[in-house]
Amino acid sequence: MPRPNEKHRIVDHYDIVSPYYRSLWGEHIHHGFWIRGDESKEKAQLQLIEHLAQLANVKPGSDILDIGCDRRKQSLPRQTL
Repeated sequence: MPRPNEKHRIVDHYDIVSPYYRSLWGEHIHHGFWIRGDESKEKAQLQLIEHLAQLANVKPGSDILDIGCDRRKQSLPRQTL
């Protein structure tokens, strides 16, 4: 049995919560990876991205397909590529 297309509910959800997420986390929606424990949330977000890129063995010059939540921000900052 086909499921109804409820894409509008997902769009509505992100339209409502995105301003809250942005005010809480800034440009990146990632939570963060605190190595020392005293980093800013922005530094912890970048550390998480860099850590995940390292785990995925992303090399400089690699092509990355960014399938994200459409926050208009790339997942990997250019300096980590």
